Amino acid sequence: MEGRLPFDPPPGKVSSRSRAAHRIARCDWVWCQFGDQDGEWDTERGKAWEGARQCVEGLLKKVTRGRKHLEEIENTDWVKAGVAVEGGLKMRMEDEDGDEEIDYMEAR
Repeated sequence: MEGRLPFDPPPGKVSSRSRAAHRIARCDWVWCQFGDQDGEWDTERGKAWEGARQCVEGLLKKVTRGRKHLEEIENTDWVKAGVAVEGGLKMRMEDEDGDEEIDYMEAR
């Protein structure tokens, strides 16, 4: 969505490894393409990406601040609409040698 990793410095800011580690530890990131001057989500600029925003923000929170589980992300309308596959998603099973088998199994 942003064309960069979430904890990369915003465009025009100086980068250093230690600062990136600090941003990750603090969950300090900003929206660049879809954000306002402060890096907060701009509802007008990001109107078509609202479902994606909810997923990204839900995954980038600290656990103690309500990080979403993958099951919650999987069940969002945005994800369901994005991976709509006729007949549902299927997972290919492998045998013990790692060779692919012809049989399929429905994914959750």
